[in-house]
Amino acid sequence: MMMDWDTSLFRAIHVGMKSPAMDNIIRVVADTGLGQVQAAALLWAWMRPWLLKRGQAWFWGGGVVLLGLAQIDGYGWATLIAAVLMMGMISQWPSSVARVALISAIIAGIIRLGVVKIFNRPRPSNLGFGTPLEPLYGPTSFPSGHATTTAAIATIAIWAMIRGERNLCADIALLWMLLVGFARVYSGVHYPTDAMAGWCLGAMVGTVVWLWLGPTTRLDDQDSASTAATADSA
Repeated sequence: MMMDWDTSLFRAIHVGMKSPAMDNIIRVVADTGLGQVQAAALLWAWMRPWLLKRGQAWFWGGGVVLLGLAQIDGYGWATLIAAVLMMGMISQWPSSVARVALISAIIAGIIRLGVVKIFNRPRPSNLGFGTPLEPLYGPTSFPSGHATTTAAIATIAIWAMIRGERNLCADIALLWMLLVGFARVYSGVHYPTDAMAGWCLGAMVGTVVWLWLGPTTRLDDQDSASTAATADSA
C-alpha cells in the first residue's frame, strides 16, 4: 500500500509537473544539494574571518576558488548558480556555525552511505518509472543523499536560531531543505519516501551534532568587526 502511494506521488511530480522551464529551475535547486557545492559554501563561510583579516582580495579570491571547486563533477551553469545561491544564503552565518554545519553534513553523508547499502532500494528509473533529469549517482536511492545533507545543514541553522542567532535565515534554510527533496523527486532519481527519509536522517544527525558541539559554539564571531577593520585599513 505504501509503495503504491509512493510510486503514484512520484509519477504525479516527475511526470505530471514536467516542463522545460521547470527543468531548468530544478537543476539549480537540486545542485545546491551537491556535496561539493555545500562543502565549498560552508568552507567559505567558515574561513570568512580569516580571509577578511588578510584583505578583500583574499576574501573574494577565496570565494572564486571555492566556486571553482564546486564545479567539480557538476553540471556547468546550474552548478555555478547553485553555488552562488548557497553562498548567499549562508553569507551572514557566524563562521563557527558554518563549521558545525559542515561537520554535520559530512557525518550525515557518511552515515547515509551505510544506510543506502543496507536498504539497497533501486532508483525509480532503474525500474522503468521515470526518465532521470541528470546522470545518476549510483543505482540505489534510499535515502536521498541530497536531502540528507541539506537537512543536516538546515537543522544546525534552526538550532542556532533557537539559541538566539537571528541572522541565519533558518526559515529559508528549512524551505531550501524541502525544495531540494522535491527537486530530487521531480528529477526522477528518488521516490518521495527517499527524500523524507533523508530529511529525517539529516535532522537526527544535525540534532546530535548540535547537542555535541552547539553548547561550545560561539554565535558572535565578530565578523562585522573584522570587516570594519579591513575596510578602515584599505
